[in-house]
Amino acid sequence: MNTPALIYTPSQQSWSSAGTAPDPLVRINRANTNFEIGPSVLRPDGTVFAVGATGFNDIYNAETHTWTGGPTFPAINDTYSNCQTTASGGAIEQLAAVDAPAALLPDGNVLVAVSPVDSVCAWIPPTEFFELTEPI
Repeated sequence: MNTPALIYTPSQQSWSSAGTAPDPLVRINRANTNFEIGPSVLRPDGTVFAVGATGFNDIYNAETHTWTGGPTFPAINDTYSNCQTTASGGAIEQLAAVDAPAALLPDGNVLVAVSPVDSVCAWIPPTEFFELTEPI
């Protein structure tokens, strides 16, 4: 699914297109009733790190008005499956930033918290922290 983006211009009190992110960043549940996305952080270099609720992440350059694909979060072998701790084996779960926080660090890097997203019970442990470093 495409992820269109908009820019708000306060002086004109209007929205305009910022194009479409190259990767799907919005997580939609099976009934198409629940839409989730991760945070977006404006960095000092004029880029926006758009964190996806799908494991994908993209970068918008506010100066050139262009999108590029960013780093993708890994999938992990988790010990939770179907909302329960599994005795062995675990399940492969995609790390994603579903309603997750992010912070701009003093050096311009971005710290983001992600966790596995289980298809049955949604958010499960553990929380992992990733730091996007400059330059990209």
